[in-house]
Amino acid sequence: MLDIIYTDRLKSGKTQEIDQELPPAFMEVEEAELKFESPIAVKGRAYLSGDHLVVDLEVHTKVKIPCAICNKMTAVPISSGKTTYTVPPEEIKSAAYKPDSLVREALLLEVPMLAECQGKCPEREILKPLLEKEEHDTCFPFSELKLEEES
Repeated sequence: MLDIIYTDRLKSGKTQEIDQELPPAFMEVEEAELKFESPIAVKGRAYLSGDHLVVDLEVHTKVKIPCAICNKMTAVPISSGKTTYTVPPEEIKSAAYKPDSLVREALLLEVPMLAECQGKCPEREILKPLLEKEEHDTCFPFSELKLEEES
């Protein structure tokens, strides 16, 4: 679990730095085709802007998903990039905010829909003949039609 952000400690321009490594179980994902097995690195900062809490986060980890070609599980690095969240005061109970859901959301949005082993699956060559387009004799009845120009 991430450290709690106490907004009363952020008054008068103070900033709370975030630099933690979380276990994969933090994601609470139990899917056959989506596995978090690497530690999750979270860096960022939290501060107040007016009465809103602002949380800047960068999250990195690896996720295992099936290869789009051979269907074997393959590890893919994912990163949220620098993402900024604003939290309105009504979402902060007792001046304490848990940013766990922000980290989960940031990572789940970055999981790719498709991936290949090592960036290019070795079994792609086996499937290549099946993916090639076949030439068909096609009739285009209007291809030689000439339109009169208006004068």
